[in-house]
Amino acid sequence: MSRNKDTYRLYFYYENNKLFSVFEDKTGNLTELNENKTLELLDGIYEYFNDIKSIRLKKNMSFYLNGIKVILLNANDFKNDDRFKYLFKYNENRYKLTKEVVLKGTIIGLSLVAILAAISHYTSDNKKEENIDSYNIQSYDESYETSNNEFIEEDNTEILLKEEQNEIKEVQEKYSDSEEEKDNNITKENNEIDNFIDEFKIGSEYNSEKAKTTRNLYYNIFEKYCMMYDLNPDILCAIGTQEEGIHDPEAETGGSLGLMQPLLSVWDNKNITVHNDSNNRDETIHITKEKLRDVDFNIKVGCAIFRLYLDEFKGNYPLAIVAYNMGDGKVREIIGRCAQDMNLTEKEIIENPKFYDWTKYIYSSDAGDSIYLMNTGRYMPEDIVPIMMEESEKTK
Repeated sequence: MSRNKDTYRLYFYYENNKLFSVFEDKTGNLTELNENKTLELLDGIYEYFNDIKSIRLKKNMSFYLNGIKVILLNANDFKNDDRFKYLFKYNENRYKLTKEVVLKGTIIGLSLVAILAAISHYTSDNKKEENIDSYNIQSYDESYETSNNEFIEEDNTEILLKEEQNEIKEVQEKYSDSEEEKDNNITKENNEIDNFIDEFKIGSEYNSEKAKTTRNLYYNIFEKYCMMYDLNPDILCAIGTQEEGIHDPEAETGGSLGLMQPLLSVWDNKNITVHNDSNNRDETIHITKEKLRDVDFNIKVGCAIFRLYLDEFKGNYPLAIVAYNMGDGKVREIIGRCAQDMNLTEKEIIENPKFYDWTKYIYSSDAGDSIYLMNTGRYMPEDIVPIMMEESEKTK
């Protein structure tokens, strides 16, 4: 299930306090877009931002929208631009974004796919493809504005050519060695994401009836407690889908109870303490079998337990997911096997979520589900992978 290799990309960046955008097609050709096209794309992103499942923010900001990867290079440059503030607001309050927090603009209602189709047609008809290796001289409509704000008619070929050569030089400078390095890093990151998706079948059953039913019934509860404990609701909802799918307050499966299936022999009549982000205080939860029969409390406990594992494994989502099924002790044992065999330290494994060779050291004889990461991953959306593979910036 490869996705990013066949995905359009949009890059936005600032240079000399001016916003630029570049469209990359499926063959890797780059086209720098004019101001009007850039504004159309901004309006399209705003119009469809509710389709964004997650945003990754480190040095750059990136997210997937309608099958397109959108990247803001050097994200800090965009923080004071009103046209992008809602994206940062989304990232700060991931699961509560409403359009009321967005600075309203002129919404033209064009879908990104339609805009990109128009761009592809435009570049094809006018042969205005641009890439890192070559940049064809652009044809101008009726006039070209010089640095002196004078308009030169189309037949002034010599002056036009000089101006165009200057523009060629500017574009070539934009794709200097540092820009090429950024592109290489993006390609490497996309390949890592693709490999993870393929390895663990991420999203293969996201649209199954079972997954849809669990989301329709309980997603709002997952959102509530994931915001409280700083978790991703798509990951926790996928765990709930795999564990039981539908909450049954009476059914006890293998000594576990309810949607999130906490093991009663471990958690019944126990207290757990987790940090509650909603009030910035530690919260102690007393777990009992009777309380777990309530679906809201059952999901709360499941999220709190997962938060404990995520803290223990330094924000490494894949490790925490397996620990939810096998327990942290067994995961430590698996990490130890891998570390010894591959001459690594446990710290190196835990602090690198992009490294998942440790899963090869889960044996079928181990108590629990030896392919639990795959079994939960199939119910997650594909665009969750960058979050799962991101080094945690926040461990409590």
